[in-house]
Amino acid sequence: MTMSRTKYKHLFQPIQLGKTLFRNYNPDIAGKNIVIMGGGLVGLELGIFLAEKECNITIVEMAPGTVATPPPVEGTSNRMSGIMDIPLGFPLVHGVALKEQLKSLSNMKVCASTKAVEVIDEGLIVEDVNGKRTIKADTIIYAIGQKPLREEALALSDCAPEFYQVGDCVIPKDIYEATSTAYQAAIDIGRF
Repeated sequence: MTMSRTKYKHLFQPIQLGKTLFRNYNPDIAGKNIVIMGGGLVGLELGIFLAEKECNITIVEMAPGTVATPPPVEGTSNRMSGIMDIPLGFPLVHGVALKEQLKSLSNMKVCASTKAVEVIDEGLIVEDVNGKRTIKADTIIYAIGQKPLREEALALSDCAPEFYQVGDCVIPKDIYEATSTAYQAAIDIGRF
C-alpha cells in the first residue's frame, strides 16, 4: 500500500489512538467519515466505539472475514459457519458479541476481501473482486495486524545457553498467548 503526501494529519496507528481519539475524542479532529484498515479486534472495537459516537465507519479487511463476520463455509448454517475450522486461541465468544453489536450499527460497514491500495486526499483507494474504488474519509486509522519476525529472533539464539521464542516473535496474538508461552518457557529453563 502506498501513502502519498496527503492532507491526512490524522493517519493514526493503534498506539496513537489511546492518546488521541480514546482519551480526548474530538469529532472536529476525527471528522464524520472514518475508514479503519484492519478488521481484527482493535479495528472492530474502535469502529464500534466511533460508530456509537455517530461517525460513519468503514472497516477494510483483506481477509475473507473478521472475528465478527467469519466467511461462510459450504454445508454449514450461517450461525455455525466455520466453527470447526477456528484455530486455537481464536476469540470466538468475543467475535459473537461483536457480531451482535454490528447488527445494531447501521453506520458501520465491513468490507472483507478488500485490499487497501493507497491513501489519497479524498480517502482510501481499495481493491476487491469488483476492481478499484475510493472510500471517502476524513480520517484513516491503521489497525492492521503484525507478522512475526522469526529470523530476527533466531539471530539472537547464540547469545545464551538456552533460547526460547515467546509472544509476537512466534505469532502475533494477544496478551494471554504471550504470557502463556512465556510461562511455559520459564518453567522449561534448565530442564532440557
